Amino acid sequence: NDNHIAKNRIQTSHILKNHPTIVHLDHAPHGDIMNSLAIKNSVANAISQIKDVGLLQVLKTRPLEISELQSYLANIYYILLQTQPCLQLAVGAANLQGAEDLGQYYHDKIEEEQGHHKWCEEDLKKLLGDHYRWSEVEVLDSTRALMNFQKKSIVRRPLVYLGYMTLAEQMTVELGPAVIASLKRRSTENQTEVSVSCISNHIELDKEHVSDDYLMMEKFIQSREDEIEIVEHVIQSTEFIKAFFTEVIEHARSKNRNELPNPYAPSANQLADH
Repeated sequence: NDNHIAKNRIQTSHILKNHPTIVHLDHAPHGDIMNSLAIKNSVANAISQIKDVGLLQVLKTRPLEISELQSYLANIYYILLQTQPCLQLAVGAANLQGAEDLGQYYHDKIEEEQGHHKWCEEDLKKLLGDHYRWSEVEVLDSTRALMNFQKKSIVRRPLVYLGYMTLAEQMTVELGPAVIASLKRRSTENQTEVSVSCISNHIELDKEHVSDDYLMMEKFIQSREDEIEIVEHVIQSTEFIKAFFTEVIEHARSKNRNELPNPYAPSANQLADH
C-alpha cells in the first residue's frame, strides 16, 4: 500500500546517504554524459545480495525439487506476462511527461519482449505434462507486490523502470547459469531431462541487452537526481526480488507438507463405511 511505499522511501533515503554504491555520485565527473557507475555498482550490489537468498541459496546445496521448480517457473511466467503491460504503461507515462525519446525506447522494447512468456509455458508443460494449465492462483504475494511496485513507480517516474530492467537482465545473465546447472544435476540423477528455455534463452538475449541498458541510461539521464532515483529504485526492487526468491521455497515446502499423507486420517473405505 501507499504507506508501505512511503516507509520504504524514507528508509531508502537513509540508505542512499550511506550506501557504498552511491559513493561515486558525489565524485562523478560533471560532463556532457552522465556517469552511470553508481547505477552499475548498485546493480552489482543487489545481485550479490540476491544470490544468497531463498531459492538461489538452496541451489548451492542441492538440485531443486519439482514443486520448487514449478513455483519458480509459474511465477516467472507471471513476471514475463506483466512485461508488456509495464512497457505499455512506461510508453504512456513517458509521453505524458514530455519524454518522447524515452517513450519511443520503451515502445521499441515491446516488440523485442513479445512472446517470451511462451517459453516458460512450454517449460512448465515439459515438467508437468501437456495437461498443465497455468493459473493465477500460483502467483505468490511477493511476485504481485514486485510487479505492482513497478507499475506504481512507472506512473510516477517512467525513467526508473530502466533500472529494474537492467537489474532483472543482469541478474539473469549472472545467476541464471546456476539454475541451469541445478537442472542438469537433477536430470542426471533422475535420468529425466528437465530444461528451462525461458532461462537459457534469456541468458543469451540479456547479455546484449545489459550493455544497451547502460548506454540508454547515459542517453536519458539528465541530472544527478535522475541517477539517484534510479539507484533508489534498484535498491527497493532488490528487496521485492529477495522476498520473491524466499517465498518460492517457503511456498513449495508448505505445499509439500500439505500433500503428505496423514497416517491418522480415515481412508476412503472407512469414509465409505459411514
